[in-house]
Amino acid sequence: MNNCTKIKVGVLGATGTVGQRFIQLLENHQHFKVAVLGASANSKDKIYKDAVHWLLATPIPSDIANMKVHACDDIEAFNDCLIIFSALDASVATNLEKTFRIKGKAVFSNAKSHRYDSDVPIVVSSVNSDHIRCVQDQKKMYQGGFIVTNPNCSTTGVVVALKPIVATFGIKEVIVFTMQSVSGAGYPGVPSLDILGNVIPYIGEEEEKIEIETKKILGELSSSDGEQPSSSLKFNDHPMFVSAHTNRVPVSEGHTICLSIKLGREATVEEVSNVLKGYHKLTPPENCKLLISEPPLHVIDYPQTPNRPQPKLDLERGRGLTVTVGRIRGGSYQGGGSFDIRLTLLVHNTVLGAAGSSIQNAETCFKFGYIQ
Repeated sequence: MNNCTKIKVGVLGATGTVGQRFIQLLENHQHFKVAVLGASANSKDKIYKDAVHWLLATPIPSDIANMKVHACDDIEAFNDCLIIFSALDASVATNLEKTFRIKGKAVFSNAKSHRYDSDVPIVVSSVNSDHIRCVQDQKKMYQGGFIVTNPNCSTTGVVVALKPIVATFGIKEVIVFTMQSVSGAGYPGVPSLDILGNVIPYIGEEEEKIEIETKKILGELSSSDGEQPSSSLKFNDHPMFVSAHTNRVPVSEGHTICLSIKLGREATVEEVSNVLKGYHKLTPPENCKLLISEPPLHVIDYPQTPNRPQPKLDLERGRGLTVTVGRIRGGSYQGGGSFDIRLTLLVHNTVLGAAGSSIQNAETCFKFGYIQ
């Protein structure tokens, strides 16, 4: 697919941390081409390289650097875009994303605004891509437009690790303990005097997001009359109990998360480890560069390698789209107790945990024929 036939996309919040990741990850994409950039009124009519404080190691793509920036609420500027990627703060995303949906756009949002709407899915493509079929109901109501959200960055890593476990053994309960990097707070983020040499044991609304979103993502999608697909689809949360503790730590990028899991049935540590190792072990087509082609999960053997995953060593695995899991072990060294399995995972919070998931969701919708 050449540039003339690629689907035109717009990026809202293009100058922010997540917006920059969208632009980086969409460079030379097989199916999508960034055509319009949206940002705040302060950036309106500037060229992108002058409007953005570029934070990434790779340079601004040459075809983007001199593009004009539009105000996000200049809806007509996005008329030729079939897809809208939203990196907006929830305070402005709520109404703008609905406006673009009404205009018939496919909106892929990183914001929390519509995650809990009854007709909007929260999707991690390697976990619950089947939930995307609910966009059929939205398309009927909004002239072909729809919204698909991806979850909170920590939730993303949690559900990727839990999916093969819940599918094979069931899960009754999980305790989530996060150590979240400062980039998760955006730029300029947490003041250096607050975070250097320190741990902040509170991140506003994060615990609630993890507990609610995990259950929706790992739940089922069914029709209201109990029969299969096509209309009146509803989400049924997974009945597992989720309890979360969130902490901000002085790490630049990458969220490290510890899970304690009570299984639905008995299983050995080896059985759980093997299930995780076998998760989505597919060979992508040759020369496939789509983001959905990256393996969702990588397992580091424990106890052979007891001190991994680590952000310094494991963050960029799979272009930042692979969750790394290690320290898979029993629920307690003393035996007994409420939990059967413990593990540690690492997720790249601004790639898979943000822009990367939104792009994967758009790729999945394209694959399923919901975007044409």
